[in-house]
Amino acid sequence: MKTKILLSFTLVFMAAQLANAQFSTVWGTTTSGGTFNVGTIFNMKADGSDFTVVHNFNWPAGFVPMGNLFQASDGNLYGACMEGGDSGSCTLYEYKPSSGEYTDVYDFGTMWGDFPTSGVVEKDGILYGNSSGGGSFGGGVIYSYNMTTGNYTDLHNLPMGSMPYNSPTFANNGILYGTTVYGGANGNGSIYSYDPETDTYSDVHDFTGTTGFNPYPSLLNGSDGKLYGMTTYGGTYGKGIIFSLDPSDNTFETLYEFDGTTGARPRGALAEGFDGSLYGMTSIGGANGDGVIFKFDLSDNSCTSLFDFSSSDGTTPLGSLMRMNNYLCGTTSAGGAYNYGTAFYFDMQSGSFTKSVDFDGTHGATPNCALIMLSDEVATGVQSTTTNSFTIYPNPVTSYAICNLSSAGNNLITVKVSDVSGKEIFFENLQAKNSEVKIDLSRLNAGAYIIEVTSGGEMKSSKILKQ
Repeated sequence: MKTKILLSFTLVFMAAQLANAQFSTVWGTTTSGGTFNVGTIFNMKADGSDFTVVHNFNWPAGFVPMGNLFQASDGNLYGACMEGGDSGSCTLYEYKPSSGEYTDVYDFGTMWGDFPTSGVVEKDGILYGNSSGGGSFGGGVIYSYNMTTGNYTDLHNLPMGSMPYNSPTFANNGILYGTTVYGGANGNGSIYSYDPETDTYSDVHDFTGTTGFNPYPSLLNGSDGKLYGMTTYGGTYGKGIIFSLDPSDNTFETLYEFDGTTGARPRGALAEGFDGSLYGMTSIGGANGDGVIFKFDLSDNSCTSLFDFSSSDGTTPLGSLMRMNNYLCGTTSAGGAYNYGTAFYFDMQSGSFTKSVDFDGTHGATPNCALIMLSDEVATGVQSTTTNSFTIYPNPVTSYAICNLSSAGNNLITVKVSDVSGKEIFFENLQAKNSEVKIDLSRLNAGAYIIEVTSGGEMKSSKILKQ
């Protein structure tokens, strides 16, 4: 049962663009706090209002959630816990926003993967993730989970000491890319690729120290087709780097070296802005030594500190930023009124920072996740964005969206995609099959869009979030 929260919030009036957004329900997890002090799942409006704890983690169904929540194409949320399960070796869980039902869908064990510290991604109805330990060699595994059959598969066993920490990422070529914190030829970590179609694993880059080491953050699939990431340590100043990898030929390039002024030791992934720049956070550094929000301009490889965290605003951000229109939303793992972390939003246009939540421990503490956005319809009981016979899923979407329109049959349908201001992005005719059509949204930058689908005189529209 959902428990309404009486937290000490800093609630503010946001600009109309955020306050009026119909998709502004955000979800996240905390690694501790809650009824049993082992973590919570929560949702709220991005301004901190309507904060609700929807699940208190507990033994044995999984506790101490790590990594991000992920909304899959079935409309449900999936994530991983670092503790719990029948063997005490962690769990993969499912949470249904429509009913509030929490299910431990798989218990990890030492032989088939152990200690998952990251969330999952999806391709063709299959979830993919990695565990930081276990497997044949003790270095972790790349695994898949079939949401329909409930089957878990250990796809690849990583060498001893590898420790993949964050979620893998699908590139535009359909291949899965991820990082290991350690291992590789130099023991400093690596970037790997795994092709689910051919069961082929490759070590595509080994970090050297000067090119960074310990790449804790996940990779970002940029709109230009390149993958962008960061290391937590290494580079000229030893404080981490920003890098790119071109999946077409696996060319690696160091783009920027953190020097402390613009932050140090990033732990969360990069996010892409409307302007094509990259945004992120560092766990320490900046004017107060408590971390920064930064902007990285790909046109000249310049990095600018946008905001310096402090004890009152929150410190040590370990998660990733989520972009909502012109706002960046995120969490810190410490600081704030109770030193249990905060939630916040940052206006990219005005440069203003607003703390929205002070976590108080009772209802959650020490979040290290990225926030994710669900439509209000999903949050209040519908698994996907649905209007009568019209469905678009998954929402949010990373690459392809599936549209179901009962009147489509096997006919051509027209698809128009616009931004939230109404500006048309692209228009195309697509062939439907059994009333479904696959829409390629991988060309879009991350953000919110309106999709209009017309078939046989019937037109339906829906908002969708591109991650």
